[in-house]
Amino acid sequence: MTRLPAYPATRLILNARPECPLTAVKRVAGLFKERRIPGRPAGGRIKKILFAAMFLSVSAGLFAFGDGKFSAAAELYKNGDFGGALKTYEEILSRDGNDPYALYNAGNCLYKNGDQTGALIYYLKSFKLLPRNQNIRYNLEFTAKQTGQTLFSSDIPQVFYYVYYFFSDAELTALYTLFLWIFFLALAFFFWEKHREKAGAAILFSLLLAGLFFSWSALRKNSFCYSAGVISAREARILSGPGDNFKVSATVTRAKIVRIMDDSDENFFEAGLIGEGLKGWISKQEITKI
Repeated sequence: MTRLPAYPATRLILNARPECPLTAVKRVAGLFKERRIPGRPAGGRIKKILFAAMFLSVSAGLFAFGDGKFSAAAELYKNGDFGGALKTYEEILSRDGNDPYALYNAGNCLYKNGDQTGALIYYLKSFKLLPRNQNIRYNLEFTAKQTGQTLFSSDIPQVFYYVYYFFSDAELTALYTLFLWIFFLALAFFFWEKHREKAGAAILFSLLLAGLFFSWSALRKNSFCYSAGVISAREARILSGPGDNFKVSATVTRAKIVRIMDDSDENFFEAGLIGEGLKGWISKQEITKI
């Protein structure tokens, strides 16, 4: 088996962690510096500080858990105990299943243990959450190539892919929603004569950005990771209908990335092979949904 290069493939991401709560306390405290008005009590500021303290105390607990576990997993990984490191990353994911760094590092552990399919699944999940990270993309692309799949065409300038995948699907949806709300808020102010000029500019600006992010999100539905699944069985049958009694149209090998088009059936996904025009029904036991 071809070994991964030392860098950047299988590189652990250890420093890209959430902000330390102690640092956050100092930063957030600055937000509560307000001008005192003579004769007015500072009760509002005290309430804000108490609320921030409660929030940060919870964050501190979560941060300490995640940071300690990451350090422990990194030590196990460096010592060659990939199974132990994987178990620790899975503990982190049991608390936060959407941690892209834990998903990425878990994929590294699986790859080191010779499980390319498992690694591909974790890399895809990580990439979907943080597509602009170059380490995640590199390992995803490298592992996909080893399974006979090309995710990023060399005929297209790589800068296009960087821009296209800069935001995650969730971020694009959030940005579209944000600017849509700003548009409606500005529209309300437009009927207030005092703010009409500024509101008009805000309406145009927010509408353009809302349209941009909506279109961007729509284009991403053509992405290989949109509604994706990975064949986890050694070989999966593509059936002409949702049942074992239907005709077998084709078979697909393990680690193949497919697009899930319908998951309403209890036992089968309707799925298609990306770029091949072949689709049918595959047992849910043979696909891991991303």
